[in-house]
Amino acid sequence: LLDVGGDLDEVARLLAQQEVPYAERVARLRSLSRMGVYSIGGELLLTITCVGAYESSSLRHAIDAGSDIALAVAPRDREVRITIRASGRALRETGIPVAAELARYLGASLGGEGGGHEGAAGAVVPYTSIGKLEGSVLEFFSRRGYKVRILDRGRWLEECG
Repeated sequence: LLDVGGDLDEVARLLAQQEVPYAERVARLRSLSRMGVYSIGGELLLTITCVGAYESSSLRHAIDAGSDIALAVAPRDREVRITIRASGRALRETGIPVAAELARYLGASLGGEGGGHEGAAGAVVPYTSIGKLEGSVLEFFSRRGYKVRILDRGRWLEECG
């Protein structure tokens, strides 16, 4: 099957799938129901959601559902943890290590810190900056020449705020 175009990574992922715990399934569904959707440059889709746990799992499902760049916002005591994932398409289209650069930008612009890899990164910022998060994300792309549109704000900010 590989000789005729099968995807080894996809096969390995499917074979390794295990039963997902109830709490993780709930977190995934909640993250999808709260998600804001944004158009970046007319071709890329960015999503932002608010979760309390299972950020990586929620982001993996956001990417599987069609997001090119996905952010999970997780409020903690006095800070907010932002986890970022970027699809291969987002990396090709932008030509930059988008997750890492976005994490660094958010950390710097919101008074925290951030970093990571091209497709997976994170930032930690003060809780008081959560109201500025959407604007900072959109500004990151606008400064790089992308036209940014809000398709659906979702409920993520209400849930995190």
